[in-house]
Amino acid sequence: MANPGYGKRTTPDQHPRTNDDFAHLPPREAAIAAYLDRLPDGADISVKTLAKHLPYGQCALGTALNRIQQAGHLRRGRECVTADDGSSRWITRSWFTRTARDDDWWAAFTHGDAPRPQAARPTRSRAHILLAALGRTASVLSLSERDCATLAPLVADWFARGASEGDVLRELTSGLPTPVHHAAALVRSRLTSKLPPPPAPRPPLRVLECANCGAPGRPETLPGGRCSACRGEHAPAQPPAPLSAPTVQAHAAGIRALDVPTTTREGIRMTAPTVRRHSPRARWKGGGTMTPGTADRPLMPIEDFEGLADAAPDHVRLEYVDGRVRTKDPLSVEDFEELERRAPETVRLEYINGKLEVKAMPDGNHSEIHMWLLEQCLHHRPDLRLHHERGVRTEAYRKGRARADGALVRRGHFKGHGEWSAANGVLMVVEITSHDRDTNQRDRIDKPVGYAAVDIPVYLLIDRDHNTVVVYSEPEDGRYQQKTSHSWGTPVELPEPLGFTLDTEELKDYAD
Repeated sequence: MANPGYGKRTTPDQHPRTNDDFAHLPPREAAIAAYLDRLPDGADISVKTLAKHLPYGQCALGTALNRIQQAGHLRRGRECVTADDGSSRWITRSWFTRTARDDDWWAAFTHGDAPRPQAARPTRSRAHILLAALGRTASVLSLSERDCATLAPLVADWFARGASEGDVLRELTSGLPTPVHHAAALVRSRLTSKLPPPPAPRPPLRVLECANCGAPGRPETLPGGRCSACRGEHAPAQPPAPLSAPTVQAHAAGIRALDVPTTTREGIRMTAPTVRRHSPRARWKGGGTMTPGTADRPLMPIEDFEGLADAAPDHVRLEYVDGRVRTKDPLSVEDFEELERRAPETVRLEYINGKLEVKAMPDGNHSEIHMWLLEQCLHHRPDLRLHHERGVRTEAYRKGRARADGALVRRGHFKGHGEWSAANGVLMVVEITSHDRDTNQRDRIDKPVGYAAVDIPVYLLIDRDHNTVVVYSEPEDGRYQQKTSHSWGTPVELPEPLGFTLDTEELKDYAD
């Protein structure tokens, strides 16, 4: 939060939040505006503070805030306030609105003439709604608003014991007497007398942690209470796993695509995809245009590749093939880290299975989903922190470099760490899929293996293509032993060491 009296201020009379509030902005500005919209009043939205939480530098954030201001969502200025001692002083203000406003509206707001927001109508509970609609199922059980408010806590007790809405309706409406003299009294009697027993207590869920680094693990991996890394042992080498059928099919389709003719701007047919190469002595080779392939647009725009190629070390040679960036020669971990440090702010790189990967920039729905998960984690586990875009060393012998959309750790865990942290102490990693052609191989195949290899207890995949939340857990021998998939809108139980349930109803608002 900013100092008292400073920070973000929300303007009055805003429209309800929708998926298209910032659709008119460019993707980067839309993502930043969605993040600002989620922040509470008083939050510090200076470029220095935002750069600590968003995957952009201060210069990029300054440019983006200026564009958001030009679109009518932001104004910055000063306001005269009266102190406790009666003196007046001017303080800095940053006013934000998700509803774009024109200059006339902001002028009226400056003079205090903007309309005030109307008081929000109180929302009704799930139990109250069920009782209010009871008369549609059995007309003799129509209830007044006062009866619904009085009986709602009794229905809530049923829900707390695992009963569904159908269970409650069935018990209330089956075998009704004729006539029904007092609907509210009958409903109260049935809710009280037929209340199901409380669910059996769950057995305790416990997990051991390393006494040195706090990394969770199975008892057999913590002899003497210490993990293999703290004992100075190396992880045993794992034989390469056979490729799955979808992976083989994807590779075969890629090979066949090499023989598919494409068309240049001049209409000349070519028998191989155009390749753009960069080396210290040769700037560009090849001509024609690129065919994006199966995706709507290349994973990396050509402008971003040119910036990356210009910044690359001299001994790292890059190629731009069909919207993807590749290295012409094998790339070491050290070369990757140097390339990643030099990459432009608009390029996010990862090193997975010995290959250079480009991670798509987040759009507005991606940012909203991350903020939803951040709020859920803070609500259930205030002792934990969900870090955005955290670099994690993954895969066997920590040879991979993944930039997770979220890394859930204990408060203060990353203090003093560099850009890439060991997986010890990471309780959960999160990936939110992007609509690019590499997301299947990257998020659904490669990353589960990489995260399991370093024994991260939980991998949470929020799949925007299928509108599901997938929970991977129990890493063993470089593979997650448990995988459960849940549709958006259903509760998602996270196993230990987290031990709480996600309410995914809000995710339906971000379906593409």
